[in-house]
Amino acid sequence: QRQMCIRDRPKDAHVGSYQLVAKVGEQQLTGNFQVAEFRRAEMKVTVNTNKVEYVRGQKMTVRVNADYLFGAPAAGLDMRWSLRRNWGYFNSKRFPNARFSDYDYHSWYDDRDSYNEFLDEGEVTLDENGSHQFTRKLRKAGGRGKIENLVVSATVDDESGQSVSSRRTVHVHPASFHVGLIPHGYLKEKDKLFTFEAVAVSPTDEVFAGAKLEVSTHQEYWYSTKRKGPGGRMYWDYKREVIDEDDVCSGTTDKNGKISCQLTPRKGGSLRIRVEAKDNKGRKVRASSWFWITGDPDYYGGRADRGNQVGIMAEAPEVDVGDTARIAITSPFKHAVALVTVEREDILWRDTIEIGTNAVVELPIAASWAPNVHVSACLLY
Repeated sequence: QRQMCIRDRPKDAHVGSYQLVAKVGEQQLTGNFQVAEFRRAEMKVTVNTNKVEYVRGQKMTVRVNADYLFGAPAAGLDMRWSLRRNWGYFNSKRFPNARFSDYDYHSWYDDRDSYNEFLDEGEVTLDENGSHQFTRKLRKAGGRGKIENLVVSATVDDESGQSVSSRRTVHVHPASFHVGLIPHGYLKEKDKLFTFEAVAVSPTDEVFAGAKLEVSTHQEYWYSTKRKGPGGRMYWDYKREVIDEDDVCSGTTDKNGKISCQLTPRKGGSLRIRVEAKDNKGRKVRASSWFWITGDPDYYGGRADRGNQVGIMAEAPEVDVGDTARIAITSPFKHAVALVTVEREDILWRDTIEIGTNAVVELPIAASWAPNVHVSACLLY
């Protein structure tokens, strides 16, 4: 695939529709394009708000101004405005390793909420100063620790029919501070104590001291049991146990905006740790992080509702050359042999290990593996 750029239109070329024909051997390719006269805008439109960062419950003031380029206000012109939103997640440069979202990997609603959504629109006539101002109360709550990205657009039409547009994006935060979790790695071991931190920062990424945080856990534990079927035949059945603990850790953030927590997981599989808080006006905010707990031979990793599957999870999405990457492998079988390979254009590393329902493989990262590699596991049982 190649691209062609027409930088200068011949002076004798006419405006309108054109067709471009290219022949490559016996193959003929066609494409259409439009040529139009360039017309310089005769006015400037700006959209301003009283601030950029808001907190739910506050009022947003929007002011639209239209001025001709020679300096006079575009008074009496028609103006159309619209309001759209999409959802985003808060990121902190102060705590780059913290997770501030409460993303649910089992719910498609999180993906749906990321789409652009229409909220409101209107048509008005600009006043004698070429302006229009309106206010809107920001009531929508940011679910699952999300930020509401609000886009205000305005279009003004002049007497000749030319349209000039402008827009402004503001951010609506769910509360006066955000909470997050610093996991220090996503792979943990059963019956071994590990430490994590919960943090609080302001919408402008400043340390937020004095926030009262509460930490809870949610775990889905799958296990297999033998049952007697028709005719006395024994078969394996798979069950799910949901384990929720509300009071895992609590405290008030210190001058660094942190509290430190410790936890000893008693069962294997996926573990979700969630931190929640309320600001001084009762607005809720929360975040969570998923962990994978290894070292439990009784945990069934196959998930009966999804068939026999092999799962692979990395402790961290990025590693440096010379480090050791820890990779968790889940198996639907009690006993198997795993062929583990590191691949890209070829097989760069391989090994065979005996595996139960889960295991951890440590991979020494070689310089030749940069910039990325794929890890695969094939089970023989």
